[in-house]
Amino acid sequence: MKPGSLVFSIIIGALLIGCAGNEMMLDQSGPPPAASDMFNILGNNEPSQPYSRYIYKIVGKDGGQPASGVISMSPLIEQDLRLVVAGSKLKVIADQSFISSHDLQIGASEEVPFRGGYSAGGRLAIMPGLFRPAEFQPQWFPWNAVISVDSKCNFLIKLKNPQGTEVQKLVAFIDARTKFDRTHCEFLGTFQNILQLEQLVADLVKQGEYNGRRSYVLRLNWSDTFALIKIIREGEK
Repeated sequence: MKPGSLVFSIIIGALLIGCAGNEMMLDQSGPPPAASDMFNILGNNEPSQPYSRYIYKIVGKDGGQPASGVISMSPLIEQDLRLVVAGSKLKVIADQSFISSHDLQIGASEEVPFRGGYSAGGRLAIMPGLFRPAEFQPQWFPWNAVISVDSKCNFLIKLKNPQGTEVQKLVAFIDARTKFDRTHCEFLGTFQNILQLEQLVADLVKQGEYNGRRSYVLRLNWSDTFALIKIIREGEK
């Protein structure tokens, strides 16, 4: 496992410890990740851009009850605790009322990596707040079709809102299917949430079977289970 992945796992553990009996910090009904989020995860490198959503946990002094919440990267949302891109890191900015109510010491130069980290002398932990996966497809996928895969990495194709005569529908389906000619699909594993995807990628890297190139995510048999796959088109290097 790469050092960045190890740090990420440690942060996850620190944030989730002590949450028993409380509402899960990672909102299972929260919004799905953006394409940039999936790109960060599948790349298996230090993220080159921030995630769309973060969560935080404040460790209470003297063992007091911790506080937690969500930080959106949208500039349109008013928040007491914000993250602003500063080069390759995120600057931590908090309103004075937030700082006072949690008795924090947050300086003007407090920063954390895009992957997450600790601030305020280690009392404020920040990590990407993603739980629900999203499909991540190549740009050349047919625009008029929905694509899934089976456990043997065969592509499954359905037309989006098919219209016209049966002949026209058949022609549209054949056109979509033709895009997958001379395309090789390699099945890498399945998952149902972002944490499982992170672990899957880490395990594959450890086994020397993953480098992040040409890796994508599709639904498995149109279900709520997702498949991590590698797609190579003939002629690609």
